[in-house]
Amino acid sequence: DLVKRIDAAILLAREAGELLVNLQGHVRHVRHKGAVDLVSEADLSAEKVLRMGLQGSFPDDFFHFEEHGTLVH
Repeated sequence: DLVKRIDAAILLAREAGELLVNLQGHVRHVRHKGAVDLVSEADLSAEKVLRMGLQGSFPDDFFHFEEHGTLVH
């Protein structure tokens, strides 16, 4: 159901956003993933919130995440 997926995505985005706000100014690890493209522990943590939540709610769906690529069931 599309509405269920949208509702889940909104809740998870808010949770990930709250995590990013709380980590602001406290990030210790940043690495380069390209010449000018950086990824921080905050990026990875926020993506994990989204990844775990979406996979847990919709285990039969396929997802593509910026840092971890495509995840299949």
